[in-house]
Amino acid sequence: MKKINRFVRSRSICLFLTVMLVSALFLSIETKAGNMYFFDDNRFSEGLVRIRNSEYYIYAKHGFMDKKGKIVIPFEYDWAGRFREGLAAVEKDGKWGYIDKEGKLIIPFVECDFADDFHEGIAKLEYGDEVFYINKEGKTVIKLKEYEEASAFSDGLARVKIKYGQYKYIDKEGNVIISIKGYDLAEDFKEGLALVKKKGAFGFINKKGKVAIPLKYNEASSFSEGLAAVNYDLENARARADGYIDKKGKLITKWAYYSAGDFKEGLAPIRDDRMCFINKKGKKVIDSSYNEANSFSEGMAMVEKYGDYSDSCGFIDKKGKLIIPLKYDYAYDFKEGLALVMKGGKSGFIDKKGKAVIPIKYGYIERK
Repeated sequence: MKKINRFVRSRSICLFLTVMLVSALFLSIETKAGNMYFFDDNRFSEGLVRIRNSEYYIYAKHGFMDKKGKIVIPFEYDWAGRFREGLAAVEKDGKWGYIDKEGKLIIPFVECDFADDFHEGIAKLEYGDEVFYINKEGKTVIKLKEYEEASAFSDGLARVKIKYGQYKYIDKEGNVIISIKGYDLAEDFKEGLALVKKKGAFGFINKKGKVAIPLKYNEASSFSEGLAAVNYDLENARARADGYIDKKGKLITKWAYYSAGDFKEGLAPIRDDRMCFINKKGKKVIDSSYNEANSFSEGMAMVEKYGDYSDSCGFIDKKGKLIIPLKYDYAYDFKEGLALVMKGGKSGFIDKKGKAVIPIKYGYIERK
């Protein structure tokens, strides 16, 4: 029996070593192939985009590519954030730090569970049941212990959920500026107002914690370019968003949209019988036959048309003219002059003339 057990154990070890050898060989082949690199970010940020060298997370190392398709920060990190304000969070061997765009370590590695991007000069770190906010020198400026959820800084304040129904907003020194109770939901401040929800109704508070726009909407979005999409009547199943209000709560546009996106660059995509775009007076300025459309970004909007077997995506300008043909399986918004596009299971980046400046040969994995 002992000989049989040793034999079984020996076979198990051999099988395990074989699996590991094949996995390592596959990883080596994949890495050398070049076209097996994977973007796990859909946009450039400060001239760089995050990329990893394996489809499989347990093997993957992260680095950064520039707009010429060159890997300028090598694959050496277990995880990486997006460059914001000149720095990117990176993880290595279970510790987190921040690098600059040359790959130089600026804020040394420390033990924590997660490190967020910088927002307004401050980044959030999570460790166990504590949250730390640090500055760009790596110095802790705020430390939280009693909380359920904490956000990055937005409009000068960070939202902290203490427990269900109780929220606080703190400034960059950790002072409590707003304390509210009895709310089912409270969002970050955008353009001076924060979306809140109580007893199923949405409204907005100001930075004094006072209700600025009554809680009377069944649905609402945060403000963008001075306007917010709201919905009065959810009993109308076709009306997901009925119109737009200004910061005084005044209804600016007409009702009866099926759905409505954020205003960007003066226009917003809405679904009437089909997708179209309106201006801030509620006037329809671009009519179309597309099934889906994103908000404008850098003068272009991604549009999508459904097909019998597959969908196709392209880009229009602010006159509604199709500038980049409907030939991609999916496409993301333009950022810093480039847009990630996908075709046949591969991805790359195109410019505003539709030229593939980074070849469509890479994989893409959407980060959760």
